Amino acid sequence: MIKLTNRLFSIAVLIIVISVTAASLPLARASAAASANLTNNCVKNSSTILGFPTWYKYLKPTVVSTGNSYACHLEFDFEKPGDISKIILAITEIVLRIGGLAAVGFIIYGGFKYVTSQGDPQKAASARKYIINAIIGIVISGVATYVVQIIAQRLVA
Repeated sequence: MIKLTNRLFSIAVLIIVISVTAASLPLARASAAASANLTNNCVKNSSTILGFPTWYKYLKPTVVSTGNSYACHLEFDFEKPGDISKIILAITEIVLRIGGLAAVGFIIYGGFKYVTSQGDPQKAASARKYIINAIIGIVISGVATYVVQIIAQRLVA
C-alpha cells in the first residue's frame, strides 16, 4: 500500500513538473486585428496549464511586427535587479501553488487513512493530524501566494 501511494505521489509530482515546464515555454502570438491592445494582451493571452502562472508573468513584453502578424517578445536583462526579482517572484508563486496542490493531495491521503483506520483510535488520530496539517498548509500557501502577487504588482507598476 505504501509503495503504491509513493508511486502515485511520484507520478503526480512528475505531471506537475512537466505541466509547469510546458506552461513556461510558449510565448503568446497576437493577430494583426488585435493590434490596439497587444502590449496588454501579450502576457494575459499566454497559455498556462492547470492555472499556473508563467515564469515571465510580471515582465513587460514588447510587440514586434513580423509581416502580417505581431509577436510578443520579452526583453529582460539579468544585470537589472528588478527583472531578476520579478522572475523570482513568478517562480515563487508557481512553487507556492504546487505546495497548495500537494496539501490537497495530503487531505485526500488523510481522508483515505481515516476511512481505512477501521475504528483504531491511533490510526484515526494520525489521519486527523494529516488532514489538519494539510489544511494549515493550504492556508499558508494561499496567504503566501497572495502576498507574492501584491509585491509583484507593486514592482510592475
